[in-house]
Amino acid sequence: YYADAVGKEVEELKDTFENEVGTELQNIFMEALDMTLGEELNSGRIRALTPVQVTEEHGLYTTVEPKENNSIHIIEGDRDEIVNAARDSFPSLEDLEPKFSMVSDCAIRSAAMDLEDMEEEISKLAERIDCPLIGFYGYGEIGGKESYCTNNNQTVSGILVAEETS
Repeated sequence: YYADAVGKEVEELKDTFENEVGTELQNIFMEALDMTLGEELNSGRIRALTPVQVTEEHGLYTTVEPKENNSIHIIEGDRDEIVNAARDSFPSLEDLEPKFSMVSDCAIRSAAMDLEDMEEEISKLAERIDCPLIGFYGYGEIGGKESYCTNNNQTVSGILVAEETS
């Protein structure tokens, strides 16, 4: 179903998803970021299920195991929205004087973006918060809404320490 949805043959996906770990890994996640699977959670949210391997049975192995009987959707990525995600994760800074910030991107985002996209993401974020900033790539985040807690990937989150100016 995934192969049909992204307009490829299963064999083409096998070639993409069975590359050796290393520089070819970026191609795997670029494919997954542009057109990935999304699982509809019981709280009305959709979490990304990034495919990383085609199985012998022509199924997909994903970074997070979907729950039984949940709906799965094909999610199309938008490069500009992906690059702007870190900047947009911070609300309005009106009436605040930022002092320090820390940002964490999911490692799948770093693998999926080329160096130019990563530099643009950092530049836009730094321009928005205008304070010292450190960051790192991790392995998604654990969290949820209401009482549903799960691993989420392709995420970006940040902490900002600031003083009120009014």
